[in-house]
This record gives sequence, C-alpha cells and structure tokens, in this order.
Amino acid sequence: MRRRTLIKSSALFGLGALGTSVFSACTNPDSATSPTVNNTPSASLQPLRVGVLNWFGCEGMLMADKKNLFTAEGIKVEQKYFASPTEINDLFLAGKLDLAAMVATDPIILTLKMPDIKTIYVTDYSGDVDGILASKKITKPEDLRGKKVACEDVPYELIFLGEFLKLGGMTAKDVQLVPLTAEEGAKAFAAGKVDAVVTYDPYLGKALKQRKDAHQIFSAKSTSIIPNAIAAPAKTIDARRQDILAYLRAVDKGLKFSAANRKEADDLMAKWLAVSLPEIADQRSKIYILDIVKNKVDAFNPSSSLNVESSIRSGGKILMENGKVKKLAEAATLIDGSLIKAL
Repeated sequence: MRRRTLIKSSALFGLGALGTSVFSACTNPDSATSPTVNNTPSASLQPLRVGVLNWFGCEGMLMADKKNLFTAEGIKVEQKYFASPTEINDLFLAGKLDLAAMVATDPIILTLKMPDIKTIYVTDYSGDVDGILASKKITKPEDLRGKKVACEDVPYELIFLGEFLKLGGMTAKDVQLVPLTAEEGAKAFAAGKVDAVVTYDPYLGKALKQRKDAHQIFSAKSTSIIPNAIAAPAKTIDARRQDILAYLRAVDKGLKFSAANRKEADDLMAKWLAVSLPEIADQRSKIYILDIVKNKVDAFNPSSSLNVESSIRSGGKILMENGKVKKLAEAATLIDGSLIKAL
C-alpha cells in the first residue's frame, strides 16, 4: 500500500472541474467551518482555511494544530489534511482554501487559473527522499541518451529529471520517457523494463534491493530542486495578512515544539502518516525542514543556493521544454517574501 507520507506528486496537467471536491480528510474536531476576511488575528473571528498535504515536511503545521498553537496566536484555523495534492489544488483554485501546502513549482502551472498565486513560506526541501536510479552501466546524464526513463508526468518529477539531464547538456527530448507513477516506475525498473527511473522512498530503496545492477545516480540532497511550500492568493494575503503572519508564527512554534519534544512529536507524526517510528527517523534524516530563520537565510535569500525564486525560474524553463507551459510568468511574481521578512 502506498504510504500517505510519501505522496507528493501533483496531477496538474489534467486539472479537472474546479470546486467539485469537498473536505473529506482528517480535521481538527474543534475547528470552526466558515470562511472569513479580516485584518487582525482574533480567536473570535472565523477560521483561516488551510489545506495540508500528508507529507513529512508539513510537520510544523501538524504540531501547531495538535498543540493548540493557533489558539495561542489568537487565531482560529480550519486545517484539513489530504493524501492527494490534486484535492488541495482543486479546492485552492476554487477559492475554498485560504492557504495550501504544495510543491513550490506547482504555481508555474496553477497561475494559468490563478494569476495572483504566491509562494509565501517554504516548509522543506525533499533531499534524499527523491532520486534517480539506473543500471550501473549508466553513470552520467549522457549515458541516458536514447534510453527508457520512467518518470511520472507531473511538474516536480519532470523538473527533477530535467535538472539532472541539464548537467549533460540534455533535455527530456533526448531520452525515451515512460510515463509511470513513482511506484509503478520503480517496479518496472526492478524488472528491467526501463533503464532508469525517477522515484522516491520507499520505492527507491526497494528497487535498489530488487535489481542487482542498480545504483542511484542523482539525488535532490543539498539542492533546491524540490521545494515544498505554502501558497496563498495575493488577495488573501492582502485581506488576511495579520492572520497569515500569526499562522506562520504558530507553525514555527510547532517546529520548536518538535525539536524540544522529539519522542512525542515522532509519535504524533507516525500516527498521522501511518508509518513506523523507524520510518519517521529515516524521513527526518533525509528531509531539510525550514523554520522562519531558515526561510530568511535560504528560501527567500537571493544569494542562497536554496533560493526558492531560482528554483521556480529553473523549473519553469524545464516545464516549457517539456511542452507543459507555453508562456512563463516571471518567477519573482510567483513569490511573496514580505511575510517572511515581517516575521
């Protein structure tokens, strides 16, 4: 069974009818249910509606919810949890969410339907969770020319593969793309049906064990290729700026709680993501989680190698090469660093 904690792909290239989804995942039973527009945080006001992906990088968002840190910041939050990013994106585009967790490169596509979408906070970089496997005969990008590469037809995986191929002066047009999910691709690779695969744990680890001539030729570790983030429409940022600032402060406090109470935090994460404690420890060692300070130092710092604007700009070019977008919005217009700067 596919672990909910590891579902990150976004089926953005086939966006269906908007507004047809409903809140159907786990909720905080104490949450209110009505949307609002306001300028100052207050527990008496209607809640900020937030879509959270069941993904390890959203740890601060979960802890803030479970430890009542939103209340401590003086705001009400209706936080919903989803295994599918498509559900979140559909609700977000339909105006049924104020904030949404998503891969930071998703707005490159989503801006076609929501021109004022902004990335406001980076939750994490996926690190060693994502990787490209190949036979041991393949050691560099150029070795993949003309070869079969399994890759899910979603933005962040195409970008991830594209960044690797770019190191060899290549694009996806130089390989035979086989559109398979991360799980299906790993199985096809293990069976020798494809020469390489773009995948992530636990499928990556399983495929390495199952195919004797397999090795990992690329990883997202120490890169900004796959940033996961919180996004909001500009109009929501303008209307609810103080609420959003309070929300981000609570998320930051959630991360601090986790650091100071690791056993309790790991237990909560394991229960939420339906995985074992060893799996939680493994994810924690691989994923780079960002708090407010790290957002300032890395994600929203133009001189940092982990700058999210650079990630979006580079990713957009790769999506254009793949024919997924015909016209790119300026990367700078897809982020709003003013909230992080104000914290």
